[in-house]
Amino acid sequence: MTGPNAPVATPPLEPTTSRTGGRSAKLVAVAVAVVLAGVVYVGVNGGSSGAAVASRSPGASVHVAIGGPQTPAPTTATSDDVGPVVPIIDRSKAPQYQFLGMALTVGNEEVTGPMTEISPGFFRGGYRIRLPPLAGTATLSLSATQATVSHESLVPIGRWEVPLMTTPTVTLNPDLVFTDRQLPLTPTTSDPLAARILSKGFRVTGRVDEESDEETLTIELAVLPDPTFPVASYSLTTDVQGEHVTADFFDAEPGKYTAGVIVPDSFHGRNLTFRLMVTPQIRPGLRAAEVNTIQVSIASKDNFHPSRSQIGAEPNTAAIHRGDIFGAGYSLDAQTRLASGQRLIDFTLTINPTYPEPTPTR
Repeated sequence: MTGPNAPVATPPLEPTTSRTGGRSAKLVAVAVAVVLAGVVYVGVNGGSSGAAVASRSPGASVHVAIGGPQTPAPTTATSDDVGPVVPIIDRSKAPQYQFLGMALTVGNEEVTGPMTEISPGFFRGGYRIRLPPLAGTATLSLSATQATVSHESLVPIGRWEVPLMTTPTVTLNPDLVFTDRQLPLTPTTSDPLAARILSKGFRVTGRVDEESDEETLTIELAVLPDPTFPVASYSLTTDVQGEHVTADFFDAEPGKYTAGVIVPDSFHGRNLTFRLMVTPQIRPGLRAAEVNTIQVSIASKDNFHPSRSQIGAEPNTAAIHRGDIFGAGYSLDAQTRLASGQRLIDFTLTINPTYPEPTPTR
């Protein structure tokens, strides 16, 4: 009979000195049990992504740090972590099966470690770097990582060149050595962490804090908040043979608006000029203001051929335009077509999304 409830067979007694060299068989069994328990613990925790692995050039040592099960570990790299580049790991957190991993290559040395999601969508990690550094710049790679006992799978998030020294002449945020923003895109991966970061977009920054013999490089990645758009309505105006014509835009989707204009049969000109107007809706009573003009080529019915016109503007970062169409930037597209013997103009207004500055939440 086998299984957890099976009776345990009692082996015949043997002299204690025949296999144990004079030690008690009971003591040997206890020692074996302790060893096996240690093997089981390391087997479970050693395969976790919580360990920091420094990948070095051939012949160099590889350090694996595993937190003990009883004593709370410090949140910074411990003193037995040696080398010119050492990851800073928050060992107060339990090892994660899925995490955002970082890899920093300085010279010929690549050092990896996990980042910590300190609040939803806000990740932080870092390195201690011995001064002077092995190189003036390093290559930072971030990847969504899934770790198992046998292997790790990586989905790249981004790769950047990072200066390792601050610039003394910079007075505004002198410790900020690099920053970059990735706008949302449609992910092609099924990895849930990578899809969450890539589909929302993110901002990544690197800061350096220099001390006497070493520096700390702090890496932060923040998922972008939901985009915002100006609170306003939009319209087109033109004059056709002395008659004032207005066409309103309608929401097609966030940041995209459409409008249509019928060209009267009595119009025999070659071009029509439209004024793009904006009316802010932040409070009642605000007047419409002109944004830009667009000229549309109009062909006759008898010899109709479609035409297309486009205008646009990059974001204006002046404080006065924060939250309006000028501050966001836009593009306006106009296309002519002939439908059921009638000349039509289709307009599409696209306003760039604005992303608030991401900040961690406690």
